[in-house]
Amino acid sequence: MLYRNTDHWTDKNLYSGLLFFAQRLDELSFEYTIDSYKAPTTNVAFLARECLTRFEECEKLEVSYNSSFHILDELENRLSENLIVRSLLSLNLENYLKIDRKNISEIIKRLSILRREIDPHAYFLKITELTPPLIKTNRKKDLNFLARELVTTLVGLKVNLSYINKTVRDTFFSNRPVNDETDLEHFFRIVFPHRHKFKVALKVSGSLKDIHEDIFNGFKFELLDSITDFFSKDIKKQEFKKIKKEQHFVVQKEVFATDANEAIQISSKNLSRLFNLYRLFNHKAVYELWDSGMAEQVCCSKGMSLVPTHVNRMQHILDNRPNAASHKLSALIKNRKLPTGKDKESFFRVIDFHGMSLDSNIVENQLLNLWTCFETIVPQKNQGTTISNVVRSVHPFIGIQYFRRLFVCISFDLLRWNRRILTDFLKVFKFPSEFDLIDKVFYFITSEHTDKNIKDLYTKLGDFELLRFRIFQLRENFKSPNTAIETLDRHQQRFDWQMYRIYRTRNAIIHSGSTPHFSGLLVENAHDYFDQVFDLTSSLSRGYNALMNFSECFNFVELRYAQYRRDLKKMNEFSMSDVKSVLWVPNDGPNKSQLFRDA
Repeated sequence: MLYRNTDHWTDKNLYSGLLFFAQRLDELSFEYTIDSYKAPTTNVAFLARECLTRFEECEKLEVSYNSSFHILDELENRLSENLIVRSLLSLNLENYLKIDRKNISEIIKRLSILRREIDPHAYFLKITELTPPLIKTNRKKDLNFLARELVTTLVGLKVNLSYINKTVRDTFFSNRPVNDETDLEHFFRIVFPHRHKFKVALKVSGSLKDIHEDIFNGFKFELLDSITDFFSKDIKKQEFKKIKKEQHFVVQKEVFATDANEAIQISSKNLSRLFNLYRLFNHKAVYELWDSGMAEQVCCSKGMSLVPTHVNRMQHILDNRPNAASHKLSALIKNRKLPTGKDKESFFRVIDFHGMSLDSNIVENQLLNLWTCFETIVPQKNQGTTISNVVRSVHPFIGIQYFRRLFVCISFDLLRWNRRILTDFLKVFKFPSEFDLIDKVFYFITSEHTDKNIKDLYTKLGDFELLRFRIFQLRENFKSPNTAIETLDRHQQRFDWQMYRIYRTRNAIIHSGSTPHFSGLLVENAHDYFDQVFDLTSSLSRGYNALMNFSECFNFVELRYAQYRRDLKKMNEFSMSDVKSVLWVPNDGPNKSQLFRDA
């Protein structure tokens, strides 16, 4: 969560709802936001379409409907409290929630109608209609929902996420004055998923002259040594205009896309396909695409943009700083239980697949390698399907670390906002010596004894509407152990749905060659989930009482998560003595340095 300057807002108090909405949009479209606060991968407008397609495919192929019912379960759950859907539908929502699951033809019939009623473009327009009145009344919970659905819908309609974020910043957080709701309307107009026409130029190194001109023409590309006359305007980025030996410009005169970022991605992907096709017949051929491409919009609005050609979605997750990464690796190598035990081959195979995902910029390859990581690291069982085994096995790893991840995030958001003010608030309390910053922030935000302090913090936050809402949201979700368990259950349900979606996408890539629009977002989630599993297994395999292999690690986490949930249910409130249990981390275990202090 980033705070952006709002000095150019004419009246922040009058438009606090708009300011919150803009700050939330900025967070939702920022690549490095943690998964809990990112825009959902998909929403009901696209789920209805996916669910219908899956039922029709299963009916045609006469195969099990299990995968279809997984999608239907998620669709029904997300329809039930959706204020956009209730505003769009002509029929009562109950017509789509209570369908006889044995009557497949009836399910298909109703899904066909639902798909039309909540068409993604209609869904987007309804969001733009519902948002202004909610901004006036400052209903942040509903605005939070609308912001999430807006970004998900735009991405589903192939608007580039980086473009959305740039438009949010240009509209609300640049030097131009923000006066009233007309600025919001201006934003909606800019991000509307129109299909624009672009000219695109890419800079490429390699033996391109060996490829016949008709091959480039077949992909609607041209090979140029200069682009001085290609664009209607002079290129201000001089570095892009210059080419070295063995470099060429590859251009397209017509690329249709919603924005410049997407146009560059489309053109880069098509060029990659051309070269991969050529390499079927010349295996030693190599080429290197420059890290940025130039796009000019040539239809309704003129403009030149230099945007990245490579977007590695594997990097859009929480990461360790170099020193912390080196420390973790040293601890892993020093103890060497997993790297040298019976799972040695699986351990290094997982590392190889993870490395291949990092090295590749192709979303499909990244997703396939990550799924292979899951199948390799998860111990095999004789019962259930591969996907059910993976989901059940990984589920406890995600659940037991969820609360700590939330409070790591809010702690660093507060530090980034104002370290001194946070420190002053925490000094008021006498914390146990073993408490770290995350433990202290958890108690501060969740305890019923800190009401006055939290109100003072709300005042200090000033125009940082999003951070104030996030603290309020956490305080509501953790006002009791029961509400915390409900929060955990909702998250775990979303995790299960997402893992099944990752698996369905993996199957679509392999069996039909299709890549759903949200595949890049799935790479981020799959990578994040895998890292959580690998980090915890690494921690559990250190020390004298270390677990020796993946089976022991997975069995331990399964048992520990069950105990974790039982412990939560026994609590009446979150006292200081409970904090370490709620924000569980594995114990370091005995260490001989305790015995040989003077050695």
